[in-house]
Amino acid sequence: MRTKEELKQLAIDAIDKRRDDIIKIGDSIFEEPELGFKEFKTAAKVKAVLDELNVEYEDGIA
Repeated sequence: MRTKEELKQLAIDAIDKRRDDIIKIGDSIFEEPELGFKEFKTAAKVKAVLDELNVEYEDGIA
């Protein structure tokens, strides 16, 4: 089992590796602001990123 520090470093490394992509999606969301609870474009962008990363998620909850 990995230590807390090892897991922390893995997370930091993963974030550093995808730094440009993370900034790009953040900028993209920032450029198209949406009203609260009506974030349809934002949700679509986040879903696309999660799909690309093969991250499981539950859609259509709220």
